[in-house]
This record gives sequence, C-alpha cells and structure tokens, in this order.
Amino acid sequence: MSKKLFLLPLLFLLIFSCQKDTFTLSQIVNQLDRIRAQNDSLYNEVRSLQRRVDSLNSRVTSSNQALTLMMGKIDSINNRLMQVSNRVTELSAQLAGVNANTTQILEELNKLKAEHSLIISLLNDLIRQSANFYNGLIAYYPFSGNANEVIRGGVGNGVVSFASLDTGFSGKQNESYRFSGMSDAVIKTGRVIRDVSNTFTYVFKVNATDTLNIIPFEGLWNDAFRQLQLLAPVHGENFGNPSENAGVGVSLGQNGLVVEDHSHLYRSVLLSYRGKIEGWNYIVVVIDNKVPKLYINGSLIKSGISPSRTLWPSCGRDNTFDHSNSGIGLGNSNGTNTNGVRRFKGLIDEFMIYNRALAESEIKLFFSRL
Repeated sequence: MSKKLFLLPLLFLLIFSCQKDTFTLSQIVNQLDRIRAQNDSLYNEVRSLQRRVDSLNSRVTSSNQALTLMMGKIDSINNRLMQVSNRVTELSAQLAGVNANTTQILEELNKLKAEHSLIISLLNDLIRQSANFYNGLIAYYPFSGNANEVIRGGVGNGVVSFASLDTGFSGKQNESYRFSGMSDAVIKTGRVIRDVSNTFTYVFKVNATDTLNIIPFEGLWNDAFRQLQLLAPVHGENFGNPSENAGVGVSLGQNGLVVEDHSHLYRSVLLSYRGKIEGWNYIVVVIDNKVPKLYINGSLIKSGISPSRTLWPSCGRDNTFDHSNSGIGLGNSNGTNTNGVRRFKGLIDEFMIYNRALAESEIKLFFSRL
C-alpha cells in the first residue's frame, strides 16, 4: 500500500473519532509525508556519494586515511537518516492514537526539519570534499606505517633510507618519517613524472627541527646555499633539452622556505620566504602557469617569480640519467654531499602531488578538515 493510501484512513480516523482540528491534522500528515519524501531523496544522495567513494576505493588502498574518514562520515549520515525515518514512523503511530498531542507532534516535526537541514549541510560538504580531494591527485604518500604510495597507477612506492617512523601531525605514532639530517636520509620515490608541467601542486605536513640559510632574493644563485631540501629538484635533463627544462624542489627550515628550480649548470630561486615555520605546519606550494605560490596552514603567504624554462614536478628517478635521483628529504639532486650541503632535518607527515593548481578555497577547506 502506498504511503498516501495508508495515511487517508488514518486521517479520517483522527477527524471523526478524535474530533481534532481538521486543518491541523492535514498539515501534520502532509509534513510527515514531505519528510518521508525528503528522507528518501537524501538516501539517494548518500547512495550516490557511496558509489563515488567506492569508485575511489578501487583506485586507492585502504591505508588512505582521508578515504577511511570519509566513509566513516557517510556511515554517520546514514545513521542520522535512519533515526529520522524511525522517528517519523513513531510520530505516525502517535498521530493515530485517540489522544494524539498535535502540538507536541508539530514540535517534533520542526526538530526533524532542523535535523534534515544539518544532514543536507553535512552531505554537501562531503560531496565537495570527495570531488576536490582526489581531483588531479597523482601521487600520495600518507606515511602511515610505511612509505607506500597509495594511488594505484601513481608514481610508485617509496624506498626508505636512514629515515625512521615517528609521531605524526595528529599526534599518533608511526604516522610520519623523521629525517636526522644525515647525508643518506631519503625516501626515494617512484617514476619521474613526465606528463605534467608548469601547473601542479605540492602538499605536505612538516615539522622542521633545523634552520635554513635563506636565499634573500628570487633569481639565479649558486650552490653555496643548497641545503635542507625537503624535496630535491629533479634535473631538467629528464625532460629534454636541459637549457629549456627544470625540476622544482623545496627547501625548508624553522626560519623559512625556498622554492627552486634546477637543470644543467643552472639553479634559480622562484620564491624565497623568511619567517617562522616552527612545529607542525600544513604547507602547500602551488605552481600555477609557472608562478609559485606558498600557503601555510591555509593562508596565502607569498607569490614568487615565473622562469623562462618549462617547470616539472620533482618525484622519482630514471636510471638512464645520472641526475634523476629526486626524493623526499634528500639534500642534493644527485645524492652526493658537496658544497656543504645539509639534508632536511625534521618530520614529514603526508606528501601529495596534484596535476593542477589547487584553488585557495580548496586549500582552506582541506586545512579546516585536518
């Protein structure tokens, strides 16, 4: 029997047996019907989101914390909808009673409407997160107990040398890697990324424990300043003519950050920032049509300069080149310890590369969900 056919005899029963206010009872019945319909609609929205997450899960392993968290939130929304559905059933039963308290039932209906508004807000937020977080994500290292790369078909698992698991951004054990600053401490990543250039984004959580010799300007520079590279810039030779291409790296300490590009007999500073970066911080470096932008904890800090060369993300290595040994925490692009180079010292929790420029609104949203 349909919901409306079921409600009609219920309505007549209330009118003639209880002699209640016909308009009020009709109003309540209609509102209950609308809440049922909206609940069904929300169930469909949740099922659609669940299918999207299941699709993501086919490409991302279960170690992905963000995906696990999202699935937990979907379960929470489903539980809320179930509670609303159960309460509607209870109110229908109360309405059929001889001494139905219509005033109280109307108050309960208003509470259910407010709950639906909250559910809609939570659902829309999750839909935005699922759409934005994975859009263009081509490399993701959560560092949850290992250095595995969790995007299937991504750049490959990391190989850890002289870095140890430690407490992460969230305070949980084995959720980050500690780099002691010794010359061979590095997480060597998978393949060199050759299908993304000039526009991409680095995202990482970091806790530096040493200071950096800040290069005080943007432009060409020499190797004397090369140190504390959180991400070594891969050599431009990997991408063709070294005079036309360069890899982008990041050096970071408690007192600032430098974005640099590198190729044969060439290094330049694309962005130089002097300021406190102490304790755990959420760092985003966006390369947008060659222009670097630095975000710290969701806020835009500084924009840099645009070089003439084509810029490439630094991740991975190619054994056919001597200068392709880029990695996370590595202090020199070819793995040697020359020119007084010091390796990065501190902790890194999560590292991501996107094949697009993250928008400021997305960066703020991601930071607010940490």
